[in-house]
Amino acid sequence: MTGPNLHLNDSIGSLFIGVIFAVILYGLGCAQTMYYASWYGKDHMWIKSLVWFAFLRLLDTVRTILDIVVAWGYTVQSHGNPAGLTTLVISFYAEFFLNSVTVLIVQLYFIYSIWMLLKEGEKRFRAPLTVAAILLALLSFSGGCGIIYRANLDHAITAVIRNVKIPASIASVIAVVTDVYITVSLCMVLSSKRTGLKRTEYFISTLIGYAVRRGFFTALVQALHFLTYITTLKQDSLYWMIFHFPASKIYVNAMLAVLNVRKTIRENAEANVYEYGTDMQMHVVSTSAGSTKLTGSSERSKALASQSTPQARIMLTREVIQDDGRVVDISAGALRDEESLIPDAKLYALSH
Repeated sequence: MTGPNLHLNDSIGSLFIGVIFAVILYGLGCAQTMYYASWYGKDHMWIKSLVWFAFLRLLDTVRTILDIVVAWGYTVQSHGNPAGLTTLVISFYAEFFLNSVTVLIVQLYFIYSIWMLLKEGEKRFRAPLTVAAILLALLSFSGGCGIIYRANLDHAITAVIRNVKIPASIASVIAVVTDVYITVSLCMVLSSKRTGLKRTEYFISTLIGYAVRRGFFTALVQALHFLTYITTLKQDSLYWMIFHFPASKIYVNAMLAVLNVRKTIRENAEANVYEYGTDMQMHVVSTSAGSTKLTGSSERSKALASQSTPQARIMLTREVIQDDGRVVDISAGALRDEESLIPDAKLYALSH
């Protein structure tokens, strides 16, 4: 004899799918953490503590356990008990809180990157840019805390969904605004650090690409979370859970990806310089006629070579990236340290 059809596809089914995505992304985060431990053991202690303790060892691991506990409670413990499916389990409150904390930490990390990038640049923009971003991040976090408070007033799922409408909207919408704000700020600040050097140009362009992709995915998951929640509010559906559970995992993986890409960026930047760094500027300097610039084309060179230029001398200017990362200007014999122009420690904390 079959039991009644409880129509759980849009409720428990959505929860189950969201937890599966969360576990997959947790595994990806573990792999990224192992890679980080293998290649970046010389990072500053606060960065390593942020990765190991704030992300994998504590928040991400504990939240993944809570995700599984929530799924277990509804699919196993409440099996054959329809009344148990209508109540919000206690572990859900802790899960919501850790989700908000994780998002806040990642956002604050990238806000700190903006602060460090502006340390040697336009300091007058430093406080306004970072303070505005911090206020947005804290407002989104307060919305997450408001969800927990409002949900605790009535444990029935249908009542909770309606009671948390305002704080849930604040948390998701402001999170989208914060991520877009951080992305635009990073792109603008990074663009201002361009020096014209091939290595630096590649370095900056790659970091801007990662900043855009990070902001796109984090803002997208928050936007989808909000849209699925607000559009199904009167239907008592839980489609928003598909995006809620993996949301913080996307933030964690986005930050780990930025930290782990440093080695690849440096290697590719050096290869780019060694491959294309043989361009030289040639100037013919005459005591009587001034200087005339020679182009790289053979026809132009032959034409200029056929002309008689008394007391002419050729000046070669070339910049070379040494193995230790220093930039040498051969023409002037000047030695510049690229770190003073665009220090790795201030680009997403890209330091050893």
